[in-house]
Amino acid sequence: MTPRARDRARKQAKRPIVLLFGESTNDTTAIKQLIEALCPGLEGCVEPRKQPQIHLKQVPLDKMPGRIEKILKQIRLEVDREILCIFVHEDCDAVEPADEAAATTIENGFKDSGYRVHAVTPAWEIESWWLQWPEQVSAVRSSWAAPNKYIGKQVGRITDAKEELDRLVRPSDAKPAFLGYRESDSEAIAGRIKQDEVARAPKATSASYQRFMRDVDECCPTAS
Repeated sequence: MTPRARDRARKQAKRPIVLLFGESTNDTTAIKQLIEALCPGLEGCVEPRKQPQIHLKQVPLDKMPGRIEKILKQIRLEVDREILCIFVHEDCDAVEPADEAAATTIENGFKDSGYRVHAVTPAWEIESWWLQWPEQVSAVRSSWAAPNKYIGKQVGRITDAKEELDRLVRPSDAKPAFLGYRESDSEAIAGRIKQDEVARAPKATSASYQRFMRDVDECCPTAS
């Protein structure tokens, strides 16, 4: 390794980080881009972790400490790095205001950990958030229709948001083999939102997304 490369590696190792845990790589990759879109100062600081996957909402209270400890073990591996904050994602699988209770449950599980932990609990699921940006969704695939149905409306009370998004991007003359929305498209949608700089300009409303924005803002001022 050259001296210049060693210097870059040393600076990178000292840079504060934001840890991100979630249900799947599709979700954490998308949320990473949303965090960076909302706070450009965190570009390069957000580090998703594949393990452990987050499955907390159905966990009995007596089992919760054990599940939380598995996550904390991964966090404690970062002994030489400053952790700005931690985001823990899990889809709510219920409509607003159930996302509030889900977020409280997750955050309470970490309250004595010594870390600043923010729950990311989209209602119904993260696909409801994508309905806030119909133009960015349709830009992902030229064959998709823009899902404009919810412009100016609340998206946090949509049930089966994933299926609804898939239905709305399909043109009326779509063939049976039409390639609709898949979970792996979340990364591209979030990338478009970031690229177009519209993360703070949704065309619909979502209480769970508004909470997410506030949590990013709370983490953002401490970034260096």
